[in-house]
Amino acid sequence: MFAPMKLVRAVALPFCLLALAACGDKSGASASASASGSGAPTSTSSGSGSSAAAAATSAPKTETPAAPKGVATKGEVKGADGKKIAYSIELPEGLKDVSDNDVVKMYGKDAKNFEGVTFQVSRAHEEWVKGGLDKTLGELQKSPDFTKNEAKIVDKNTFDNGWYFVATIVEGGKKKAVLLTSVITKDGKAVACRGNVEGPEADNPDKVVPVLIAGCKSLKIE
Repeated sequence: MFAPMKLVRAVALPFCLLALAACGDKSGASASASASGSGAPTSTSSGSGSSAAAAATSAPKTETPAAPKGVATKGEVKGADGKKIAYSIELPEGLKDVSDNDVVKMYGKDAKNFEGVTFQVSRAHEEWVKGGLDKTLGELQKSPDFTKNEAKIVDKNTFDNGWYFVATIVEGGKKKAVLLTSVITKDGKAVACRGNVEGPEADNPDKVVPVLIAGCKSLKIE
């Protein structure tokens, strides 16, 4: 059984971390809330999932320039057991904590404006941790929103204690966004990072993808 990751636009706080969705529109709030609640799956893994996962692994890999070093930031999020998980992350200059809860920590220039680069940190679904990169992508690609929103996996990778993938989407044929989702683990704890780019900057993925990767790869569980 697998926690759903849906490809719909969603309200930014606190649930768009848990879906492959741009953060600026509230129209997808109900769908995302369902994904972030009990974790009850809307689909199960099957033989057909293997072909989707295989497609996910064929995402092109491109060499991208390194992003500038970020500003060290510390925070805490509530884990599945209700206990706080302390973390550190390096964020681009100009971002601040605009969170209104301790379940999802949101970093942006403004709590109501999601243009440009934003980041979110929360606990990671256990199914994502156990499933890993390819299974998570395989499940994501089963969503009708993956095709509807012209989603393309533009980068993905694993590292010592986790993994990430980056996608571009075009909603309604015009609303572009670049989205990164990653999961890291340490000593039985798991945290997810979400990088999001909307507005004019989303027109140039080659420039913003390194910024998202650098931010979420810098995330550490303390």
